[in-house]
Amino acid sequence: MSKTAKTDWKRLDQLKDEQIDTSDIAELGDEFFSQAQLHVPPKQAVTMRLDAGAPLKAGPRLIGLKRPTAPR
Repeated sequence: MSKTAKTDWKRLDQLKDEQIDTSDIAELGDEFFSQAQLHVPPKQAVTMRLDAGAPLKAGPRLIGLKRPTAPR
């Protein structure tokens, strides 16, 4: 189901704005931003059960997620 990203994020993070080729992206002018609206979807509670043997990886999206421990 999951595919490994091939983006070199460390190299990309070190680039300066001037070094990024944006020639294939249309420039957004004042007219676009005068009509733009910010849409923030409402938050929704989610419950998820994990198998005790499921590997957990620490990453930016899983901060604070801890493996459940068996009762003693």
